[in-house]
Amino acid sequence: MMSEAQKKETDLTNFRTGHGRGIKCPQCQSLIEINPVALAACAPVICGSCGLELTVDRTQSAEALKALQKLVTGVQKAETLYNSASKLGKR
Repeated sequence: MMSEAQKKETDLTNFRTGHGRGIKCPQCQSLIEINPVALAACAPVICGSCGLELTVDRTQSAEALKALQKLVTGVQKAETLYNSASKLGKR
C-alpha cells in the first residue's frame, strides 16, 4: 500500500475515453474508471489494481473542472426533463 507521501496528483489532461471512462494508472497502467460527477467534485480516485490514489490538481485543472461541472449539470438537467416528459407521456 502506498504512503501518503507517495500519492500522486494528476490533472484532467490524462482523462480519456475508450472501453470505459477513465485514465491509465501511472503506476501499473491499468484503466482506472472514473465517475464524471465524482471527478467534478475533485474526489480522490483509487486504482483498483495497485491502490494508487490520485487527486486532481485543482489549480492546473480549473478550466477543465468548470467545463466538466457544466457538462454534469447539463446532463442532470436533461435527465430531469426526460424523466418529467416520460411521466407526462404515461398518463
